[in-house]
Amino acid sequence: MPGSTPDSPLPVDRRDREHQLWLAMRSAYDNYRDASETLDAAASRVPISISSPERVRGIETLAAKQRVEFERYIEKRMQY
Repeated sequence: MPGSTPDSPLPVDRRDREHQLWLAMRSAYDNYRDASETLDAAASRVPISISSPERVRGIETLAAKQRVEFERYIEKRMQY
């Protein structure tokens, strides 16, 4: 191949790598979106002011999961 050396990656390899990074980013975004939808659904059922402590802890757990998924998405997006 003109202009390539044995140590340089082939253009196809680069496209494959970029595609894999894009797929990882997309998957992380889907996970974040799912966590957000779950949190929104749980939070909208009953106002927090009349919720039980267990419900509040459940919402806090879902919010923590959403935050973790968002951080994963940002990491994958930066890699892409």
